[in-house]
Amino acid sequence: MGDHYYTKSAGEISALTSRHGWTVDNGGRPAFWSAKKGEAGTLPLYCVYNGRLQRGQHHYTSSKVERDFLVGSAGWRYESEAFYGYPR
Repeated sequence: MGDHYYTKSAGEISALTSRHGWTVDNGGRPAFWSAKKGEAGTLPLYCVYNGRLQRGQHHYTSSKVERDFLVGSAGWRYESEAFYGYPR
């Protein structure tokens, strides 16, 4: 499908590549580093999912308003606080 999915879980990477046909980009090296949960000055990046889409099934946002709208009104499913980052 050409989509990218980002995860910090080695177990999730293993399951997606061994059972679901995904491939690992960037030679298996991290695409980026995220902050630690609870680290001062950070905020969560939420992951929501929409399986009805052909592409772009995962969406990441730091906005609770956007997350809640997508989940409550637009048919997306909340998955997790995927990462933590620093605001601009």
